Amino acid sequence: FTVTPDQAHNALKNWLGSLGWFRPSDLRSASRLQELKPLWWVAWVFDADSAISWTADSNAGSRRSSWAPHSGQTHVRFRSILASASRGLSLDEVHAITPGMELQSVRPEPEGAENATLEQFDVQRSEARREVGQALKAMAAQHVQQNCIPGSKFRKVQVSVVVEGLVTHRLSLPAYVLAYRYKNSLYRVVICGQNAKLVVGTAPYSMAKIMLVIASAIALVFFILAIIAAS
Repeated sequence: FTVTPDQAHNALKNWLGSLGWFRPSDLRSASRLQELKPLWWVAWVFDADSAISWTADSNAGSRRSSWAPHSGQTHVRFRSILASASRGLSLDEVHAITPGMELQSVRPEPEGAENATLEQFDVQRSEARREVGQALKAMAAQHVQQNCIPGSKFRKVQVSVVVEGLVTHRLSLPAYVLAYRYKNSLYRVVICGQNAKLVVGTAPYSMAKIMLVIASAIALVFFILAIIAAS
């Protein structure tokens, strides 16, 4: 942990104040922190050399047709790819905070944030292989779409990955899980334990503001129709 609990609390306040006009005007001032828990969540971090075979349709060389088939092979070295094994964080939460993880600053034991909850690796080895395999396939598809397929448009992208030299590490990574109350409801926020700018969570909307916008739009439509009818 390089973010302190006080910094995490301040990050929550700043986040609540940055969510835009459609949120309650008093969201930041009226919200009350209910709970702040440091969490060591678990993940696999892996390196792999991969042979990727791919097929796709693109507009390159399509001539009279809209699409033409293409295929190819490429080799990619993936480094420090993270696949979550956490039971406490959702995939959306993990994706939001992982860009702040300093994967090179590994220590033998967790450091910082007293009384943190430490998740255990209780996932079966077969599930671990499946999670890592899915992460590799997603990364391979992204690489192919960005670097391999000719043309400006494509569809029906298929990739097959043969892994060469997979090296996997199991790590515990820091985050804060916060609960705050606004009026009579509780909401959840997760903050990266190494970068307080990375915040993800839930927050209420102002129904009064939403209804105001809808009413204004309806009134504008009737105003335009009245002008058309009068002309």
